[in-house]
Amino acid sequence: MIFKPMEPDTVWKLIEGHECILPSVDTAARARVESSTCPECGDSALPVPDPLHPFDNQTAGFKYIARCSSCGCIFDHDSGIIRKIGNISPILTPTSGRGGG
Repeated sequence: MIFKPMEPDTVWKLIEGHECILPSVDTAARARVESSTCPECGDSALPVPDPLHPFDNQTAGFKYIARCSSCGCIFDHDSGIIRKIGNISPILTPTSGRGGG
């Protein structure tokens, strides 16, 4: 099958008058991730594009997974599945008087 791209003028005529909904869908998806917390350390999460499933089937927008801003844990905020366990050792502070002294 040969793919022949459409002329740019034809494309612009076809989409003229239609509202672009992708920025609002993307903003909502990012906000859902930013409102979640890390299951490992409880810190805030940052939205990261999902490399395994780049598009959300329900909204036709990008799908984001969450990455903890402190420990680096990567998890799916919708299902709660942890894809990569974070390193919480930099977050933990050693207690003073270790070893009984």
